[in-house]
Amino acid sequence: MVLGLRADNEEDDPIVSQLDCRMNSSEPYRIPGLELIDHTFLAPLDYSDPSGRQIDLFVREVRDLDPKSAEKPFLIFLQGGPGFRAPIPIQKTGWLKRALTEFRVLMYDTRGNGLSTPVDHQTLALEGDAQAQADYLKHFRQDNIVRDAELIRAKMSPRVPWSTIGQSYGGWCTMTYLSLHPEGFIFGGVPGLDRTAQEFYASPDIKLHRELPAWLD
Repeated sequence: MVLGLRADNEEDDPIVSQLDCRMNSSEPYRIPGLELIDHTFLAPLDYSDPSGRQIDLFVREVRDLDPKSAEKPFLIFLQGGPGFRAPIPIQKTGWLKRALTEFRVLMYDTRGNGLSTPVDHQTLALEGDAQAQADYLKHFRQDNIVRDAELIRAKMSPRVPWSTIGQSYGGWCTMTYLSLHPEGFIFGGVPGLDRTAQEFYASPDIKLHRELPAWLD
């Protein structure tokens, strides 16, 4: 599932707007056909306690080599999973090649993944007993992924809208983005309102079993 949202806020999220996020950026570097810039941010683990424990967020900005690329708007990619890092751009192909004709693409490692503060069996064990681990994990849901994105947008594209593209779980994050910012608009597909995810995933299998005998005859 791929969805898109244009975050076109007139007013910032009150939870995020009070924060002064620290941002660090690398110098631009190149691989064939692409220019990359790495950005890191500090964000609160718990947005209800912004001065408390902090975590790292990582975003890789991807541009083509067009001299005007620095003027293009941003498209932020929300990865599927949950539990996967953003794709590592190694070549200018596929959807990325098409997106770069209009956008600077942000490969966003959502909290808990990739080069953002990770969550795995080793780091989770450091949090304590099962209840402490559960309390920690509740900060890694879609709502905070969206707040992180808004925190990043406040630094990289202040008061200027950007677009999102989501893959699988990233699409549901985009729907959460829309829920928290209803003044945005969708330019892609939306989840079904009267069918479960299981029904959607099963339907291609049902069609395959119905039509396969004709192909085998």
